[in-house]
Amino acid sequence: YLNVWTPTLKTSAKLPVIVWIHGGAYIFGSGSLNLYDGTPMAKKGAVFVSLNYRLGSLGFFAHPALEKTQAGGAYNFGLLDQVAALKWVAKNVEQFGGDPDDVTIMGQSAGAKSVLAHFATPLSRGLFSKGIALSVYILPDAKLETAREVAAKVAKTVGLDGERATLADLRKVAADRFGEIVDKDASLGPVPIVGDAMMPRSIADTFADGGEARLPLIIGNTSDDASVVAAFGVDPEALLKKIGAAGFALKLLYPGVTDPEALARQALRDVVFTMNSRWVADRHRKRAPTWRFYFDYSAEKDRPGLPFGVPHGNDVPFMLDTGHLYEGTKNIFTKRDRAYARATSGFMYEFARTGSPSFDDEPDWEDHRVLRDRTLVFGSDKIELKRNFMRVRLDVLIGVTKIVDTIFNRK
Repeated sequence: YLNVWTPTLKTSAKLPVIVWIHGGAYIFGSGSLNLYDGTPMAKKGAVFVSLNYRLGSLGFFAHPALEKTQAGGAYNFGLLDQVAALKWVAKNVEQFGGDPDDVTIMGQSAGAKSVLAHFATPLSRGLFSKGIALSVYILPDAKLETAREVAAKVAKTVGLDGERATLADLRKVAADRFGEIVDKDASLGPVPIVGDAMMPRSIADTFADGGEARLPLIIGNTSDDASVVAAFGVDPEALLKKIGAAGFALKLLYPGVTDPEALARQALRDVVFTMNSRWVADRHRKRAPTWRFYFDYSAEKDRPGLPFGVPHGNDVPFMLDTGHLYEGTKNIFTKRDRAYARATSGFMYEFARTGSPSFDDEPDWEDHRVLRDRTLVFGSDKIELKRNFMRVRLDVLIGVTKIVDTIFNRK
């Protein structure tokens, strides 16, 4: 299912198109939430499309019974749904005033992971022209062996004979049964699977080798993205112990941060999110223009309850300018919050419209390069372009790749 907002139905309008891919760890979420309302972007002049895609076991499932039906398998059904949606947009968006040759894909969290997956996969070539990834995480994509083990656990959880369940057995199970699974060991979220036509190689390997699409990209994260780490199945304390055991002098990397909890959250934020944005930007800028951001603005009335910064996902009402519509913020959004959201979303719209995010009287957002390290910081007081933002800290984190592999148990 797709939702489309447009300011005109003139087929000659050739308006920029923004396709929103929702997050939710590939387990939950919906493109129909009013947090993702497309009215503000349509008022700016874009055709805005949100979509739904299969989630959980129905979206990412590598059971042997399914593998027998197609050579090479098809496992990432949720991502394939997104490809189908992009094909629909290419074929039909002109009827809604949109330009099928000017499509920007935009997503947050698992939606951002999806954006990078579309950059990496050959199946999405020619279906979009730009990308925006909000809070994409470093967690490695699932290996096929792991995915098969999880699929067997799913089959057992719904009352079947694990890996020996037949395709007929699986198809007799009501969809709701799959949706009711709560066992974390029977879930692959929040990552897709490596090993089918959609993802023949991992996202990280594709970007490392320069095999991704040569298209403009905006990438960044929030100041307290670590608020979601526990939901990813990562134990914060255990992760910090691994970091400590690997020889990180955290106090040297975070001068002035004396509160243990604040130190832990900042370290986790950077290991899982900030470092990943820099790593991707460093590589992708060799192939196409790349812009980095760091979001540190919370709604004014929310700030007393957010001592560690902007939680995972709290940038979305500003990026899409939906804070005055979304149930979670509409009753607290101040005039300043509204103005900030209009400016923030303005960068996103301008990028979709022109391929460059700078506009009007806002700070000139320079693209990121190795010899020109630039990050646009959406701060609590102002929006400003910063040079070498967290550069030394991120250089240290990126430089110790073996430690990162150990942290996430990659071989």
